[in-house]
Amino acid sequence: MRDLSNTKIKEGINMRKTILPIVTLILLGGLLMACSSDNNMFSPDQVISQALENSEKIDSYIAESKIVISENDQIVEENVLKEWRHEDGRVRIETLDEAGETISIVVNDGNELIIYDLESEQASVIDDPELIALNQQSPKEQAELSLSIVRDTHDLTLKDETEIAGRDVNHLVATPKEKNQLIGKQEIWIDKENWLVLKITSESGDQLIDMMYETVDFNVDIDDTMFSLDLPENVELIDLDDIHDVDEVSLTEAADALGQPFLYIPEDDSLEISTLEKSDLQGIVNRIEIDIDYKKDDLPYVTLSIFETPDDVDDMTMPDETETTIRGQDATYIDMKGFRSVFWDEDGLRYSLSTIDPNLSIEDILELTETMTHP
Repeated sequence: MRDLSNTKIKEGINMRKTILPIVTLILLGGLLMACSSDNNMFSPDQVISQALENSEKIDSYIAESKIVISENDQIVEENVLKEWRHEDGRVRIETLDEAGETISIVVNDGNELIIYDLESEQASVIDDPELIALNQQSPKEQAELSLSIVRDTHDLTLKDETEIAGRDVNHLVATPKEKNQLIGKQEIWIDKENWLVLKITSESGDQLIDMMYETVDFNVDIDDTMFSLDLPENVELIDLDDIHDVDEVSLTEAADALGQPFLYIPEDDSLEISTLEKSDLQGIVNRIEIDIDYKKDDLPYVTLSIFETPDDVDDMTMPDETETTIRGQDATYIDMKGFRSVFWDEDGLRYSLSTIDPNLSIEDILELTETMTHP
């Protein structure tokens, strides 16, 4: 199936220009560092507990890492990341392609966050403290999110000690407890002195992400000029409010926005719409999208996304995608622990219906599609 995701996943896919399950992205981006401890060897659970419980700041450091993304044993993307991180929270990250050309620069000077894409000659400047905090989570917050996911869904083992970038590390292996989980096998190499994650490999379906620090220097003096960025005059500044303008709407207003009638799941005694929103997406993705969240017995249940079927149908797929038929239309579904969703096109509109309640089966979702009607 083409364009196989709701808005939240699709935006991440387009920004990365490859299909990455959202939780894998969280693991890759979030497992940057944990915290400090002594050099003793811990059990797997102690390693995670130590990372989550300590909150000491890490020293300033300069580092270079490589990220390789493979699908079916073929490399599809390869980047180098250069980082300058100050202990006071200022950050500069430059991303280079396989030819060594800089393709993006992110700078947080403590007051504003600049995201500059050299390929598109576009940049976003964020000066709202809440938005900066959302994009620049603390190491502890990142670790709490990422490590807690692995802790709950995987069996953990410690392998023999080794070195990454000349530093002693604990090698933690997380193996899924059940098949068809969204997050596959993970291997994490954690610096024994300061709990920085120096290497991680993440499997999901036929995809493998490998991130490793090749150099890292701690307790360094970083020139203040590294945390400033003068944008060229030809760079287009993008207003983040214009990229994703969201409004609450009625069913009638949603149909008017799409320019045609659409299908939805009607409410009943236990099932009701909790939110109905119209998103006007601009930039990499340009479209009007309707997102309907449902709750059942006052608990989050499913989410339905609808937008016009794109003209440029691509053939990239999500892991473990299975073909099926929905309402007489060709469709696909993904059935993984923690994420189940169906996708299909009908009468010029693309629909995706995904679980919020983790207890719902793919059969439950398919049954819901048969109840769909026009408002």
